[in-house]
Amino acid sequence: MLCLEDWGGWAFYKDENITITGVLKTLSDTIINSISYKRTQIPINSNNILVTIIAYQRCDKIGTMFQLQRGLGNKLGCPVTRIDYLPSPVDPVPISSEIHFLRNNLSEKENKVFKAWERNMKKYPITK
Repeated sequence: MLCLEDWGGWAFYKDENITITGVLKTLSDTIINSISYKRTQIPINSNNILVTIIAYQRCDKIGTMFQLQRGLGNKLGCPVTRIDYLPSPVDPVPISSEIHFLRNNLSEKENKVFKAWERNMKKYPITK
C-alpha cells in the first residue's frame, strides 16, 4: 500500500506493483453520487497478508494523472480512483481510499507547475 508519509507527497507517476493472488472478479457497475464506476474484486497480498480489495474504476477519467494504483488501472483499462480493503480474519478493519475530483480543469498556473514536475521527474528520475 502506498503511504504518503513514506514519499512526502503523492507519487503520481509511480507504478507500484500489486501482488494479485487469485482470480479477478468483475462486479456489477455502480453509481455513487451520480458518478458511474466499474468495479473489480481482487485478492491481493498486502504486507504478507491475504486481503480482498474492491477497485473502483472511472472510465470517464481515462488519461488522468490522479489515480490509485496506476499499474492496476492500466491493467483494468480505466483509472482506479477508489479502493476498498475488505476485512479479513487477520485484519478485521476495513479501509477505503478515494480520490475526489473537485473540478475537471487546472488553471494555467497549475498546469505550468505539473508540466515542470513532469519534466523534472523525467530529467531527474528517482532510483532506489
